[in-house]
Amino acid sequence: EYEILRCLVGSEMCIRIKLWRLTGVVRDGETQVDFSKDNRVFIAPTVTFKPNEDTTITLLANYQRDRAGWGLQFLPASGTVWPNNGRTIPVSFFAGVPGFDAFNTEIATVGYQLAHNFTDNVTFRQNLRYAYQHNEEKVFYGGGYTNEAAGQLARYGSYSNSYINSFAVDNQLQGKFTTGILSHTTLVGVDYRNTSFRDTAFGVTTSSPEINVFNPNYSYDYAIGAMYDNTGVKQSQVGVYAQDQIKLGRLSFQLGGRQDFVTTQVDNGIANTTAAKDASAFTGRAAVMYNFDSGIAPYFSYSESFLPLLATGFGGQMLNPETGVQYEVGVKYQPIGWNALFTFAAFDLTRDNVAVYVPAATFYEQIGQVKSRGIELEGTMSLADGWNLRAAYAYVDAMVTQDPVNVGKAPTTVPLNRASLWSDYTLQNGPLAGLQFGGGIRYVGATWGDEANTFKVGSSTVLDALLAYNRDNWRLALNVTNLADTRYVASCYSMSGCFYAEGRKAIARLTYRW
Repeated sequence: EYEILRCLVGSEMCIRIKLWRLTGVVRDGETQVDFSKDNRVFIAPTVTFKPNEDTTITLLANYQRDRAGWGLQFLPASGTVWPNNGRTIPVSFFAGVPGFDAFNTEIATVGYQLAHNFTDNVTFRQNLRYAYQHNEEKVFYGGGYTNEAAGQLARYGSYSNSYINSFAVDNQLQGKFTTGILSHTTLVGVDYRNTSFRDTAFGVTTSSPEINVFNPNYSYDYAIGAMYDNTGVKQSQVGVYAQDQIKLGRLSFQLGGRQDFVTTQVDNGIANTTAAKDASAFTGRAAVMYNFDSGIAPYFSYSESFLPLLATGFGGQMLNPETGVQYEVGVKYQPIGWNALFTFAAFDLTRDNVAVYVPAATFYEQIGQVKSRGIELEGTMSLADGWNLRAAYAYVDAMVTQDPVNVGKAPTTVPLNRASLWSDYTLQNGPLAGLQFGGGIRYVGATWGDEANTFKVGSSTVLDALLAYNRDNWRLALNVTNLADTRYVASCYSMSGCFYAEGRKAIARLTYRW
C-alpha cells in the first residue's frame, strides 16, 4: 500500500490516491479425476482515492476465466459408500467422454464503494456493482447401474450454456446521536437489484452409453441432439430497511426491519410460455447483549429472512421465495489480559420453501419446511508468543417438518457433528526466526445419502498441515490438505449420486507485501 498526492496547479485542493491491492492468479492444474483439468486466470485490481478528507471512493473490478472439467462424477453408492462385491470405484474414475468434458466459466465484475461524511456524526454510503457470468458445461454423467454385479454404469450427456447479468446498488445513511442516557447508531437505506438469467441445454448421445466403473473403455464420439431447456428469468428487487444500535452503558440493543418488493418473470422457450409473480415481505431482527467487566458477554438474537429464488423447477416452474426464522442465545468470553476469544451459541432455525437441487434432473424442487436446532462452540487463543490454537465444534439436528413425502427425515449433506482443531507455531528467535509450522484435524460426522434416509454416508477425519517461512516482506508457504490422502465420500443425494471428496492437495505460495 502506498499513497500518491496530486495537487491541482494554482490550487490547494489535493487528491490522495491509494493503490490498495492487485491480486492475480494463473493456474495450470489437474484434478484427481482422469481427463479433468483445473486451469484459471484471475485478476482483481482495487484502487482507493480521496477527493477530500470527508470523501472516499474505492473502485473495484475482477475478471476470472476457468477452463476446467467436471470433478463431480455422479457415482453410485455401491462401490463408493460400500464395496461392490469387494470392489471400490477408483477416486480417479472418469464417467464421461474424453474430449467432451468442460466446466468453463467467465466472470467479470466492476463497481465502487463511496462514503461521504456530511458531519462527524452523519455518513452517506453508496455501493454499486455490475456482474456478468457465462458458464459452459459439457458433461456425460453417471445415471445408475444397468448391471450392478458387472459394474455397468449408464451415462447421460448434456451440453448447456448459462448467462447471468446483475446490477445492484445500495444507498444508506448513518447517523450517531444520543437521547438522554441512550446512545444511538441509526442506519436507513434502500437497495435495488436487477438480475437476468438464461439457460439453454441440449441432450448429447454417444455410441457407448454405458461404461464399466472398474474397467473403463472410453469412447470419444458424441453427437449434440435436441434442445430440452431454454429458460429465461428476470428478477427485480427493491428493499427498504432501517436499523438502530442502542447502548446504555454496557447494555447493547439492536432493532431492525426490512421491506422487500420482488417481481420475477420466467419465460420457457421450449413451451413458448411466460409467467410472472410478485412477492413482498417484511422481515425484522432484534438482539441484546451485556458486556461484563470480566469479559463475559451473553446475548440473545431473533432474525427473519426472505430469499427470492432465481432457480426454477421442473419445466421452468416458478419457485416461491424461501423464508426463515432464527432464535439464538449465546455467550462470548474474552479473558482480560489474554489474547483469546471463546464463543458458545445455541440456535433454532426454521426455513420454509427450501429449494433442493436435483443434479441428474438439472432442476430444483422445494421440499417444504426444515427445522434445525443445535449448538456451536469456538475458541481462538495465543498460548505463547508465536503459538496459536483454534478449535471448533458444531452439533446440528436438522429435520424436514413439512413435505408431501419425507416428513421426519433429515436433509442430505447435513452432519449431526462437526469438529476441527488447528495449531501453528512461528519461531521467534535464532537463525530460523520466521519459520512457521502447523497442523490440524477435521472431523465431519455421518450424513444421510438420500431424502428418504435409506442409507448413510460414513463420517470422515482428515489431517492438514502447514510449513511456511516469513522474512521481511516475503512469505513462502506450503499448505497441504488431506495430508494422509484419505479416501472418503463427501456426500450423496441418491443411490446413484455420490461424490468423492478431494484427496491430498498441496499448494505452494510465494507472497511479497509492500
